[in-house]
Amino acid sequence: MSTATEHIRADRLTTGRTVMVTTSTTMETITRVQVTGGYVDVETDRGSCYQWPAAHQVLALTSSGSR
Repeated sequence: MSTATEHIRADRLTTGRTVMVTTSTTMETITRVQVTGGYVDVETDRGSCYQWPAAHQVLALTSSGSR
């Protein structure tokens, strides 16, 4: 099963997005996003916390719903 992904800027992430935050295949769902002074603080459903520059590219599952 292949999953469609896209790169999205960290400052455009929203809660509920599923992202691949490391080079592994572990997917995490974002539970909190806070943009502060050019950085983005992100928390996930796995209890992980990340801080990325706003322009950092994050690999996310495409939000393919009903079109």
